[in-house]
Amino acid sequence: MNESSTVMKNSLVRTFTSVCLSVLLVGAVSAVQNRYHHGHWPAPTDFAQSTLGLVLLSVVFAALVWLAFVPRSIEYDEDGILIEGRFGLARSLRWMDLYSYGTCRGTFTLRFENTQTIQFCPEGFKRADWKAFMDFLKREYPDERANMWGEPRGRQSR
Repeated sequence: MNESSTVMKNSLVRTFTSVCLSVLLVGAVSAVQNRYHHGHWPAPTDFAQSTLGLVLLSVVFAALVWLAFVPRSIEYDEDGILIEGRFGLARSLRWMDLYSYGTCRGTFTLRFENTQTIQFCPEGFKRADWKAFMDFLKREYPDERANMWGEPRGRQSR
């Protein structure tokens, strides 16, 4: 990479907050639905155990998301992207090989020619950094933006 490259650092707090709140929201909706179907709230001891279990589950799930889908850093410029993953893995890819990019099932995917698709969690980065990255992709590579099936929208499939 060169001097004009942009570096996106991950955000542990944003990742854990986003994932934990999502899991807790699903748990709250489930509790309300349970109340609606059974006509009463669970006993206080059951409620406390359920709440503790849900909090622990959300923290474990957030840790797994952090380890599996949030790289240490992403550095990009007009020529390519360098993704420094966990456990010492780093991938350097050229934009000219970009096939498609987009959000798919809660993760962001980058698909390059002749290589495995890269997935990561957008909530793992600061909002301003993520917006700048998306603006860069939309401005420089509008034809490679993926549809809901992962195929580029603006050009014929290869």
